[in-house]
Amino acid sequence: MPNFISARFPAPESYQEFEKMVNIAASIKWAGSFFQRYGRPGQQQDGVDTYGQTGKGRGIAIQCKNTIHTLPLSVIESEIEKATKFTHPIMHLFIATTQPNDRSIQDDTWQISRTREAKGEFAVSILFWEDVIFELTKDRATIISFYPELAGPLHDEEIGLEIKTLLPYNGSIDFVRENGCCGSDFDDKDLHDLYHFLDRCRDPSFAFRNQDLEILRKKLREKITILIGTIGQHYTRGIHSQKIEFHHYNDRDYAESVWRELEYACDAVFDAYENLLRPQ
Repeated sequence: MPNFISARFPAPESYQEFEKMVNIAASIKWAGSFFQRYGRPGQQQDGVDTYGQTGKGRGIAIQCKNTIHTLPLSVIESEIEKATKFTHPIMHLFIATTQPNDRSIQDDTWQISRTREAKGEFAVSILFWEDVIFELTKDRATIISFYPELAGPLHDEEIGLEIKTLLPYNGSIDFVRENGCCGSDFDDKDLHDLYHFLDRCRDPSFAFRNQDLEILRKKLREKITILIGTIGQHYTRGIHSQKIEFHHYNDRDYAESVWRELEYACDAVFDAYENLLRPQ
């Protein structure tokens, strides 16, 4: 079975996506240096899409070419000319391409670079698609963010274990199950697990690849959100206290309807939790 390094990765169709990949690959290749995409579409970029400095005056400039076919020498020469107008120091210009390694392009570019360096001008190299991927595959989370299909069953197992860690049965889940609702008052820490889970759900990578499991995860998030929202409507934090106190309602019928709403919300959270984590 091929590993990340030996696997074949299709190049992105979007040049914006390719620029993003190259920028991250540069940050990995030159660890400890800060690389940033230069300008935005429509702005004059002087042949530079990504720029960073590996030391004082040691500027690394990268031009990205999401090429469909081979990268012509004329394009390389044109990008070099544009980069000479770049207002920041360049020690080395890299032209990143989605094209696979090509000996002819390498030889021509090395010859150009030797000539330039002999005159004290910046060097030039090509970053082929394999070079970009090689850097990205050094970090599992990074490569999976671009190719989520690589995550596979192991990823889903890791997500399930993380949910169990965030929402242990004997924590907030047991609290809402035992109380049926949250009572006239309770300690805010009793719901901390729920808050942590919702906060983690903001990360788009925190998701199952298995669609059935992902539907159940979203359902759990939805039910917890409803419960937290209902509590926010009908409880108030005590002054100088961690206690959350139920509002005093003069209308007894209304108060009882709120209790039923809370009981339903608590039951819904527990049911959603069991549906997701119950052994199959």
